[in-house]
Amino acid sequence: MKFHFIPQDLEFWNHVLWVIPNPGFVRRFCPKWIEIGRVKKTGFSAYEIVPF
Repeated sequence: MKFHFIPQDLEFWNHVLWVIPNPGFVRRFCPKWIEIGRVKKTGFSAYEIVPF
Protein backbone atom coordinates (compact mmCIF):
# COMPACT_ATOMS: atom_id res chain seq x y z
CA MET A 1 0.00 0.00 0.00
CA LYS A 2 1.35 3.40 -0.98
CA PHE A 3 1.80 5.99 1.77
CA HIS A 4 -0.05 9.27 1.25
CA PHE A 5 0.51 12.34 3.37
CA ILE A 6 -3.15 13.28 2.78
CA PRO A 7 -5.66 10.63 4.00
CA GLN A 8 -7.44 8.92 1.09
CA ASP A 9 -10.57 7.48 2.74
CA LEU A 10 -14.04 9.02 2.60
CA GLU A 11 -14.78 8.31 6.26
CA PHE A 12 -11.91 10.59 7.32
CA TRP A 13 -13.07 13.46 5.09
CA ASN A 14 -16.68 13.11 6.25
CA HIS A 15 -15.41 13.39 9.83
CA VAL A 16 -13.37 16.49 8.90
CA LEU A 17 -16.51 18.07 7.42
CA TRP A 18 -18.37 17.30 10.65
CA VAL A 19 -15.62 18.97 12.73
CA ILE A 20 -14.92 21.83 10.27
CA PRO A 21 -18.19 22.56 8.40
CA ASN A 22 -16.47 24.75 5.79
CA PRO A 23 -16.37 22.89 2.44
CA GLY A 24 -14.24 25.55 0.72
CA PHE A 25 -11.48 25.14 3.30
CA VAL A 26 -11.64 21.33 3.37
CA ARG A 27 -11.68 21.10 -0.45
CA ARG A 28 -8.17 22.66 -0.53
CA PHE A 29 -6.70 19.63 1.23
CA CYS A 30 -8.76 16.64 0.09
CA PRO A 31 -7.65 14.45 -2.86
CA LYS A 32 -8.83 15.37 -6.38
CA TRP A 33 -11.07 12.27 -6.66
CA ILE A 34 -13.18 13.32 -3.66
CA GLU A 35 -15.99 15.82 -4.17
CA ILE A 36 -17.83 17.66 -1.42
CA GLY A 37 -21.55 18.29 -1.72
CA ARG A 38 -24.43 19.59 0.36
CA VAL A 39 -26.74 17.12 2.11
CA LYS A 40 -30.02 18.17 3.75
CA LYS A 41 -29.70 16.44 7.12
CA THR A 42 -25.95 16.50 7.80
CA GLY A 43 -24.89 19.70 6.03
CA PHE A 44 -21.98 18.50 3.86
CA SER A 45 -20.72 15.13 2.71
CA ALA A 46 -17.65 13.83 0.88
CA TYR A 47 -18.19 11.36 -1.93
CA GLU A 48 -16.08 9.66 -4.57
CA ILE A 49 -16.09 10.86 -8.18
CA VAL A 50 -16.63 7.82 -10.41
CA PRO A 51 -15.45 8.30 -14.02
CA PHE A 52 -17.61 6.71 -16.71
